[in-house]
Amino acid sequence: MRRRNKRLSRQLGIALAIAGVVTAATWFLRPHDPSAPDASTPNTGTAASVALLPQQAGPAFEPARNSNISSELSLGSLEQKPDKPLLLEQSIAKPAVGLAYTPPTKASAPAATNSSPTNPVSNTSLDSSEAFARAKASRDAGDILAARSLLNDQLQSGKLTKDETDQAKATIRELNQRIVFSNAKIDADPYNVRVKVQPGHSLTVLARPFDITPEFLARLNNISDPRRLRAGAELKAIKGPFHAVVSKSTFTMDFYLGDAGTSASTYITTFRVGLGSDLSTPTGTWLVTRGGKLVNPKFWGTGDLPPLEADDPKNPLGERWLQLDGIAGEAVGKEGYGIHGTIDPDSIGKNMSLGCIRLVDEDIKLVYDLLTDGKSKVVVVP
Repeated sequence: MRRRNKRLSRQLGIALAIAGVVTAATWFLRPHDPSAPDASTPNTGTAASVALLPQQAGPAFEPARNSNISSELSLGSLEQKPDKPLLLEQSIAKPAVGLAYTPPTKASAPAATNSSPTNPVSNTSLDSSEAFARAKASRDAGDILAARSLLNDQLQSGKLTKDETDQAKATIRELNQRIVFSNAKIDADPYNVRVKVQPGHSLTVLARPFDITPEFLARLNNISDPRRLRAGAELKAIKGPFHAVVSKSTFTMDFYLGDAGTSASTYITTFRVGLGSDLSTPTGTWLVTRGGKLVNPKFWGTGDLPPLEADDPKNPLGERWLQLDGIAGEAVGKEGYGIHGTIDPDSIGKNMSLGCIRLVDEDIKLVYDLLTDGKSKVVVVP
């Protein structure tokens, strides 16, 4: 009897041991919720505190994304020293489709070869009517880059009539609202770039390698507070700098990417301007002065006009000032000239300034964001 009890006790112990092993294995192998509190952590009734970097504070910034796009450019970590260049790391670009660029789903006109800043390909062998027809077909099929390339090459050829020029520019401006001025990332466009925010980076650091302003980078990505950049966020940038051509005969300021006025440039948009009375705005090439951009500038007075403070409603400079240095043509040696806003919108399209280039309030704010000091050129032509 005693021997039988021992055998039963041994069997019961083995069963209990097996049950314990199975229970432990089941517990370790169960799915874990990473957000669930750890049982070893005392429950204080408050959420665990997380130390945030300054650029991570506030609502997270999440630009538009497209999971089908794999090409990107990221900025490596760096010390922000004036004498130390930024380190760029370019990943291998794979064929991808941007948010604004949809592959044709129906038969369309033969697609134009997209030009690039370094190796432009011309479509000027087409006559204007055929070029416009192909551009319309490409745009209707979703190929907005081919449409822009066709029309831009026609503009650069100099063969278009005035009406055709106006039509081509109007269409390109419409296309650039999506290609250039939206936060849609279009990898097939040679001027579109993807940038990843690294810890400690500012908009100034992110914009510098592309010769654009931090203000334009913020505008492009709908960033209202630059202090709330989130590390790891992906931004859209444009390869600059932007350049402008001012026509005294038409009172217009045309913007370009690439070498303005040559076949290697791409037309972007146009603004109406006011110019100097008695044709006093000098022709030639100007450079936006490094450090010469001001928000709410003080007017120091000239001629019969006394000095006026920045917020004075009579200040003729409006809310923005961009100083210009003459570097070629009649502009050489000229001082005191610039681009600014105006308190007299009726003067736009007229020769009424003291020689400077003026724009209405809404336009000067965008021009201020587009032009990079020390990089952007402004060419004034008759």
